[in-house]
Amino acid sequence: MALMMANGSESAKNTLSNLIAKHDRKHLDISPNLYDYWTNSLIKAVAEFDPNFNPKLETEWRKAIQLTVDLFKNGY
Repeated sequence: MALMMANGSESAKNTLSNLIAKHDRKHLDISPNLYDYWTNSLIKAVAEFDPNFNPKLETEWRKAIQLTVDLFKNGY
């Protein structure tokens, strides 16, 4: 969903909006600082399993994921 949202998908943005509400301080209470760990874990998995992974691709992944991470942090 994060990658779809980064590509402008409104349906992905709507889905993520629902998830953001579930992760906020009133519900699951996922602390904003944890999303950086999530991002790093995701990048580590991509690096491990994508034989075409390279620094440029990592930058693109981080850029796309950061949009969603920012939404979750702001929605906290």
